[in-house]
Amino acid sequence: MRDSLKIFQSQKGQTLIEAVVAMAIALVLISSVLTLVNRSNARATNARQATQASKLAQEGMEIVRNIRDVNADGAVRVGRPGCINPPFCSWSDLYTDNQVDPTSACLSFDAVASQWRLLPTGNVNCEPILLSIFTREVLFADDVAIDTDDNGTADAICANTNFDESDTKRITVTVTWQSPVGSQERNVISCLTSWQNR
Repeated sequence: MRDSLKIFQSQKGQTLIEAVVAMAIALVLISSVLTLVNRSNARATNARQATQASKLAQEGMEIVRNIRDVNADGAVRVGRPGCINPPFCSWSDLYTDNQVDPTSACLSFDAVASQWRLLPTGNVNCEPILLSIFTREVLFADDVAIDTDDNGTADAICANTNFDESDTKRITVTVTWQSPVGSQERNVISCLTSWQNR
């Protein structure tokens, strides 16, 4: 009888150790699966946001082209001294002065005039944060030679056009946002000629 009691006590101890080991293995497996799911969700969210940002940047470029095509008085309120104060400027006025340094602007839709405008960044009428996370900025400048790839070779982005640099503006629309993997941005760069030359 004592022998069978010893065997039972021995098995009871082994069962407890087996249960603890099984729980530890289960916890490791569950935490691994949860980590994998979280990383997968973060990557999927980042990919979706990157696609949305690219579309918003392209949309911003189309809005700038529309501002150029309409060439309405008062649509441009940045870029040169005469544009900052009334009577403001039209797109074609941007080509009357040299503008080597990029000018930062935001987009704004004037519902009363039914037209888009370029305003100074930070203006209260700038478009709000898009889709709750994205901000959009427009940079424009004369197309001067710049070092685009940090290797010391300076190339004008719009060098292949038939217009000289005073007739061409380099437009960069940048969309930024905070993603699950940190700060992100998407850019669209284009060369726009003056309204008269399009």
